[in-house]
Amino acid sequence: MAPTDGSSGDRPRARLALSESEAALLGAVFDRMFPDDGDGRSASRMGAVDYVDGALAGVEAENLTAYRRLFDWLSISAMARWKRPATQLADSQLDQLIAELERGAVADGFSLLRRDLLRGLFADPAYGGNRDMSGWKFLRHPGLGKDDTHPQGLSDWTASDSAPLPEAFDPEAGRRPPGQNVDVVIIGGGAVGSVVAARLAHRGLKVVVLEAGPWRSRASYRPDELGQAFYGRAALGPKFNAESPRWVRNTADAEDRPLTFSLGRMANGVGGSSVLYGARFRRFHPHHFQQHSAIVSRGLAGELPAASSLVDWPITYDDLEPYYTELEWMIGVAGEPSPFTPRSRPLPYKPLRPFPVGEAFSSAAGQLGYQPYAIPVGRVGAARDGITPTYDPWDEGIGADTSERWTPLDTLLPAALATGNLDLRTMCRALRIVTDSSGRARGVIYRDPDGRERQQDARATIVAAYTFETVRLLALSGNDTRPDGLGNQHGQLGLSYMSKMFPQVVGQFNDKVFNRHTGPGGQAVIIEDLMADGAIAVPGIVGGGTLSTENQLLPLQIASDLAPLDAPRWGAGYKQHLRGWNSRAAIKIQADALPLSTNRLMLDPRWRDRSGVGDPVMRVVWDLCEPDRRLYEHMQKRAEQLLREMGAHRIGRGPIETGVGCCHDLGGARAGQDPALSVVDPNWQVHDTPGLYVYSGATFSTCPGINPTLTIWAWALRNADDLARSLGA
Repeated sequence: MAPTDGSSGDRPRARLALSESEAALLGAVFDRMFPDDGDGRSASRMGAVDYVDGALAGVEAENLTAYRRLFDWLSISAMARWKRPATQLADSQLDQLIAELERGAVADGFSLLRRDLLRGLFADPAYGGNRDMSGWKFLRHPGLGKDDTHPQGLSDWTASDSAPLPEAFDPEAGRRPPGQNVDVVIIGGGAVGSVVAARLAHRGLKVVVLEAGPWRSRASYRPDELGQAFYGRAALGPKFNAESPRWVRNTADAEDRPLTFSLGRMANGVGGSSVLYGARFRRFHPHHFQQHSAIVSRGLAGELPAASSLVDWPITYDDLEPYYTELEWMIGVAGEPSPFTPRSRPLPYKPLRPFPVGEAFSSAAGQLGYQPYAIPVGRVGAARDGITPTYDPWDEGIGADTSERWTPLDTLLPAALATGNLDLRTMCRALRIVTDSSGRARGVIYRDPDGRERQQDARATIVAAYTFETVRLLALSGNDTRPDGLGNQHGQLGLSYMSKMFPQVVGQFNDKVFNRHTGPGGQAVIIEDLMADGAIAVPGIVGGGTLSTENQLLPLQIASDLAPLDAPRWGAGYKQHLRGWNSRAAIKIQADALPLSTNRLMLDPRWRDRSGVGDPVMRVVWDLCEPDRRLYEHMQKRAEQLLREMGAHRIGRGPIETGVGCCHDLGGARAGQDPALSVVDPNWQVHDTPGLYVYSGATFSTCPGINPTLTIWAWALRNADDLARSLGA
């Protein structure tokens, strides 16, 4: 019989949101989804019900109605079929109901149950579950400690670096009246805006940055996978979460849904998502800048779908190469150079230390004729500059309290503030871009920390927000002469949005332990041979992709594994599958994504943000085209071949569609020479609005299967230098 006690073990507590009968029912269900299979561990004993009860009484109270629908369905189904309460069902009967939930008997019910079960088992005990760290002990994961038999959690943690904010930074600056005689106002002090602001300030220009979030001290970054990670509750992105886009597959789709995410949500604050990124700094290949011409020259134009909007970039690799090099040396990149990107100078530092799965991957790739190399990363791999690396596995996707990973906050912004030319205003949210009677941008209307609307005028206005917010702000800033938004005179704004999927192929090994819980995630090995121009000569496929393997797996990542190895998602089989996590190797695929005229960003006709402003959120219109699907399938075959060479005895493919938002979201305000076919020119000035610039991945014409940060920064520095010259600096 299923247990009827939902008290989560030997220490019952007062319920916060659930009734005792609801807690008992949930405990019964959870104990079938994660049963005691002889090891003494079941979901209820490990605190999973306590976690759900606390969550529903707090930050996830909105899910209480969904849970009660689940409880009603379970109770009604049990009485209708077996004339018994659900808590008194035989195990096989309860399993039957759970299986029906998995097949969709209650919309989204199973996914909610499974997500919260895993959080209750494997999130930090601070959230009420994972009693006595029993979940981490089950995984043999040390948590925040070093010993997997005595794991540590947040209750044992203290910040290792409480360095104060720069003396030249004034957290009250946003409350001051707008600056006078300002050369440039920048919307967004994130990863791009902060780098550009520093460049312009050092060139002698007077710069105001309006950043919607705070400048967080390092002590505020906690190794909290559930609360802080971009795939958890994403606490570093409250603004982004409040205005997260909706998604439809095509404009005729009547049912929109919340945007799904492959990798994660954006952070809000100074430095933006650079506080939690992997700091992988790869260059685009030369042919990526003329991808359309390359395809035509190989006679493959007929393979492009009818909706293809593929064009060449208005710049070349050679235009960016000096800036690639400058950034690599400014950041202090560690790694090996790609064999496919010519360079004027070597990388400054050797790769990070080897790691077991990377070494196995490299050996097998070499046997198959590939050229594996350690991905260049902006991390300290050996003691230098007063930093001794800890290889902390709790930083990617979360935020780190040490300076091992490069961000603009460490040295770049403090030096720019010290010039006296940079006025960084935090907690200031841009609302609209202002134009004068001639149509020229003159500044920004923004809301200050006290909620007052103000206007910051400047000679030049730069939008340096993430892709979604960049396009949204341009669309919202329409006026009498540009009613459909700025940059949209020819209907180009929002078109050719591009996103990548990140499918994985997983191999199970009998005789290997990979220790993938060590870190950081920047420890990665990759092959780019399949991305070389013309490397994949298969009918119906254009473009290419990369295969890589990475380190850093945290408990919720492990438990939420997509389990492509024909493993069940719950029950004793799932539990047994989970035990083998550290003998699995995953190969991640990152492939080119074709731009399509049918994929676009637009203002949502129904949904509004929840941040107190009430503006429309973005509606993402996106679907995967067949050439891209065929490319992913081809890359999966190559990954399977590589895993077999590594010695995997069982191999499985994860899903191709892993989420529409991917934190490499590009396009929507593409750059080009022709105003009828683009939003901004090669220097990123908006064609129909002089004085307005877009510094964002939204300007990209194509979406190569390569992390875009280094290319965005390189193009941004090139254009910032041009802007400085045009303003007399």
